[in-house]
Amino acid sequence: MGSQSCEVTWSQVESPDVVYSEEFIIRSRADAFAFATKHEKLIVLPLLKALDFPINGFNNSRITALIVAIRRSDKIFVEKLIELGADINHAVRSFTIIPLLEAYVMCRKRKDFVGELFEMSKDIFHLLLKHGANPNIYNPQHLWLVHLILIDGEMDLLYSLIEYGVDLSVVTPLHRKNLLHLTCELTTKKPAYSTDIALQMCRLLIHKRVDMNHRDFCHETPLLCTLHGGGNLSLAHELLVEGTSLDLRNNFGNTFLTRAIHYALYDHAKMAIYAGALLRANQCCFRTPTVKTYDNTLLMNAIYDYERFVKFYETYLNTPRKLKDIARLTIRKQLPCPISVAVTDLNERLPQSLIKYLLLDEMKHILQLDIKI
Repeated sequence: MGSQSCEVTWSQVESPDVVYSEEFIIRSRADAFAFATKHEKLIVLPLLKALDFPINGFNNSRITALIVAIRRSDKIFVEKLIELGADINHAVRSFTIIPLLEAYVMCRKRKDFVGELFEMSKDIFHLLLKHGANPNIYNPQHLWLVHLILIDGEMDLLYSLIEYGVDLSVVTPLHRKNLLHLTCELTTKKPAYSTDIALQMCRLLIHKRVDMNHRDFCHETPLLCTLHGGGNLSLAHELLVEGTSLDLRNNFGNTFLTRAIHYALYDHAKMAIYAGALLRANQCCFRTPTVKTYDNTLLMNAIYDYERFVKFYETYLNTPRKLKDIARLTIRKQLPCPISVAVTDLNERLPQSLIKYLLLDEMKHILQLDIKI
């Protein structure tokens, strides 16, 4: 159908409301809509549809009319093409160009232009989702659209994806990181990505039941990622409050506590102990590999740091926990995660002070954390 070639002039779709020029010639049926959209001939589109021209046909650059309109951030043309029956999930160039993904690419390009053009690109993105665009798509590098939006910190677009059923359990192809891993790492990798935005996203993902204990290719959980780049105490606190596991080890056998001490992040270590971490964690549970009868000291560094920390804080660490602290940890282990959601059912049965105690509220004051709820 797309290979049929015929000289079709604009005069063949005559209308008293349209003025046609002789230089506008459609070379083939396939690129009729793309050609008309490129030259902004809006009134011609329904006439081409009436002549049964293929609306999802592409031009010599293998670009459909809908992609042409999206790249121009032309909401009027996008709406008209959708109304005429354009397939909003139709991918071209070996599935590397998809309308919704292209709409987001235009949002990123227009982000520096404050004003109508950027807002128009976002409106097109929302419009495509509203009319049934598949939110579970990925780019040629196999990064999912939800990963790209999270990395850029576009909260309103993320909310739209969630509203239209995006899969939040997807992981990155190379490092197997989930959305919580990315959120915890971005505060150190991107200075513009503030802790407040990260906390907002973290809470949203946790309440949507994203796995807090997911292990990446290094067996690190999102909690361990909060130690990278100098650490982020606020995000670590959020994950601990919601009940993430403290005793999971990475591929070097380090728990959150031993890794925090190795990085000299003693506030993180105190917070872990306060939240119930084992004080004598068994590190390197598998046999330490040897090379020419010499121990691999890289695996042992954290053990030495941990022993020094234990000796330095010997009085503090050896003080028995109070009965109420033990009771709190026991209750928290019985509550389903996320714990902030679980305790809402207890609001009518327990005093507010006890609810705050279950949510480790006093830890914020001990560590002087300025966390906005």
